[in-house]
Amino acid sequence: MGNASLRQSGLVNFAGILFLIAGAFNAIYGLVGIFNEDYLNNETLFADIQVWAWFVLATGIVQFLVGIGILARSPGGRIVGLLIATFGAFLQLTFILSFPAWSIIIIVLDLVIIYALTVHGDEFTF
Repeated sequence: MGNASLRQSGLVNFAGILFLIAGAFNAIYGLVGIFNEDYLNNETLFADIQVWAWFVLATGIVQFLVGIGILARSPGGRIVGLLIATFGAFLQLTFILSFPAWSIIIIVLDLVIIYALTVHGDEFTF
């Protein structure tokens, strides 16, 4: 427990936990879209809702794993976290017609994650 633990910010921990939560939510949301197509509204910008459900499921699994990497202060977790948070924000645009409030909430959470990982990038050592 040296100086390294003292310089860890709560914001990066928050980003890691947000990744875990967002990953779990996206995985559940993707599974609902895959197995119960009638539960979801079929209004997406393009493609079938089940096609996007598979993408959301895959994104959720990766987000969960990246959350673990961020909490461990893995540099790879930070880089992949930035990419996935950016991709996740854009992915939510495909659901904005079906669930506008939910999509906006997820986009805002992705932006908080991007902020935390860019401002506190010095916590991730190579």
